[in-house]
Amino acid sequence: MTPHEYLSQLLRRQELSDAQLRTLQATREEIEGWLRGRYGSVPRFYYAGSYGKGTMIGEAYDLDLVIYFPASERQSLADLFWGVHRRLGEGGYRVVPRTVALRLPCDR
Repeated sequence: MTPHEYLSQLLRRQELSDAQLRTLQATREEIEGWLRGRYGSVPRFYYAGSYGKGTMIGEAYDLDLVIYFPASERQSLADLFWGVHRRLGEGGYRVVPRTVALRLPCDR
């Protein structure tokens, strides 16, 4: 077996199942829907991290979402950050603030 074949085989074994992928997609839809209830269609949501790049592995994965507010947004960045934090908390999510992100542990 060549090194390339070995690596390809290893990566195939780390692919997420369809059920796991559907769970991630449903989680994004749920979070996005909850935030749209507060912010409407103003922000844009994107997959980021390993899911967004297509490099996610089954052994250890998480879901990274990026929310872009337009440059015309009048709220300060801090107000947006804490507003999203508050809104997610209202939705029953356990929200852990980080320096530049909000972490939502999946044990909600």
